Amino acid sequence: MSRSAPRPPYPVAVAKVSQKRADALPVERRVGKFVARAESKEAFASFEEELQRQARAALTNPDRLLTIPHLRNSIAARMEDVEPATSDLIDGYILHWIGEGQLARLNTISRAMSAYQSIFWGTLGSVVSGAIATVLQALVEQQSLTLEEAARLLPNSLLFKLQHVEVLFGHLIYLGFASTDVAPGVPIESIRVPYASPRF
Repeated sequence: MSRSAPRPPYPVAVAKVSQKRADALPVERRVGKFVARAESKEAFASFEEELQRQARAALTNPDRLLTIPHLRNSIAARMEDVEPATSDLIDGYILHWIGEGQLARLNTISRAMSAYQSIFWGTLGSVVSGAIATVLQALVEQQSLTLEEAARLLPNSLLFKLQHVEVLFGHLIYLGFASTDVAPGVPIESIRVPYASPRF
């Protein structure tokens, strides 16, 4: 019975390993803010291929919207023997894939009312865009909208977590199309148009 060849060792961030170890790795490449080194070009290619596979698993089936730190941790948890010097490179690949369009990001507002980016698989873009348009249209027509009301309007692919609807609410708040009367730190259970009366 044939056995598959062992995978090449993962690349590492030069700043996170000893100089002796870095000097022993001949192939260098910049990954995000880090200079990375590996045993070969194939090691970089194999590593990125594995990251992509795990990123897809983390973001699809069911579809998820995650922050970059959450996505990085999910990818690392799905891989074997990932040391900190390697996991630090994952952010750089995520940003690279966003630039290529393989991943997409949505500016939104957290429960603490601070801005952040939610990441999703690129092919979900039309679903997310359509959901935003649907929620905005309902908001304009009704003047206010609750999470439960919005959830009834959205495709099942976005309803794995009700928190995904919160992400869409946060996006509309970020753009100035909506406001909320909930206190910072609690779930964004409802939104209203900025000029509408508060909904308590």
